[in-house]
Amino acid sequence: MSKRLFFAIPTLIIISFALFAILDLAPNDPTSDLPITIPPEVRQEIRESLGLDKPFHVRYFKWMEQFFINEPLNLIEGVTGLQIGDSESRLRVTSWSSYRPVVDLIIERLPQTLWVVGLSYVVGIMIALPIGVISAFKQYSMFDQIGTFISMVGFSIPTFFTGLVMIIVFSVWLGWLPSTYDTTHVVKDFPSFWVQVKQMIMPVLVLAFYNAAQLSRFMRASVLENLNLDYVRTARAKGLRDRAILLKHVLRNSLLPVVTMIALGVPTIFTGAIITEQIFRVNGIGQLLIAGINSADIPLVQSLSFLFAVLIVTFNLLADIIYGFLDPRIKYE
Repeated sequence: MSKRLFFAIPTLIIISFALFAILDLAPNDPTSDLPITIPPEVRQEIRESLGLDKPFHVRYFKWMEQFFINEPLNLIEGVTGLQIGDSESRLRVTSWSSYRPVVDLIIERLPQTLWVVGLSYVVGIMIALPIGVISAFKQYSMFDQIGTFISMVGFSIPTFFTGLVMIIVFSVWLGWLPSTYDTTHVVKDFPSFWVQVKQMIMPVLVLAFYNAAQLSRFMRASVLENLNLDYVRTARAKGLRDRAILLKHVLRNSLLPVVTMIALGVPTIFTGAIITEQIFRVNGIGQLLIAGINSADIPLVQSLSFLFAVLIVTFNLLADIIYGFLDPRIKYE
């Protein structure tokens, strides 16, 4: 395991350099949206205040210091209340468009994303795993055929189409659910809680349907592969019931490849569902990324993109650890 951690660090450094270099070379100027009446010397002062007059390597290491040292220290101070060094003079990664620290913007948007995207991922897993197992155990049955058809439809149709269909049916025609997500809504009592539930139903179901469609087919294929192995035939020859074989042996072995897919999908909870958040006006991380791209906010896009990379590498490591619990034969040095 130590070797994997050792290789994860240079991997993240390479990713950070690539992201910074690609976005830094993009033809974007933070002063391009300013009024034309602003004199050139004022524009130059603004560029200098943002550090754009410095060489590439200086700006890169400055961004690394802000992202890996200054921002974690600010988070620790905010959570614990402890004073670590001079926080007033500590430079932070600042958005070009809003002139606010990028981490503060992410923390503001994260709860909405976790509520909608996180819940949809959990619902999708809870739906996909039993459907995949039952479809494999009852291969070619009516349940399997219907599940295969629905899964193919869910996997093939993009979320923006599913979201628009649900808005037309449940908001326009029936009037049961709100078409947009009100991020300013506060839950105080049961009626306000019910309003929150109603506005979450459509975005959660759209994403859960898409996630479940992928995971259920993957789970079905993994269970089918294990059902045809020798240890299953041996267990049946010993007189074990199919249900006992499925729950005690097949299910545990079948989860090994599925764990990777689930673990790699967890970062999407934090990164947000960009398209779905745009459709239902969920003011989350995905919408923040789109806003950063539209406004050419390089620090915001750089930080969000690198944060996504950190999450992917981290959950890859967690998937490897879970492998060791599911299969004792897997050893890490």
